[in-house]
Amino acid sequence: MLLAVTVGVGLTSGVLLILQAYHLSHVVNAVFLEHAPLQQVKPGLWILG
Repeated sequence: MLLAVTVGVGLTSGVLLILQAYHLSHVVNAVFLEHAPLQQVKPGLWILG
């Protein structure tokens, strides 16, 4: 039982880490490559916060 909980928590943590990296890459792309203003990337920053 404890092993299943540990695996589930680890899997969930991994998925959340991948989603956070995905959103961070979109924010960095918008700021550095597309020269987006702060108001445009603020929703993406709230997701990361």
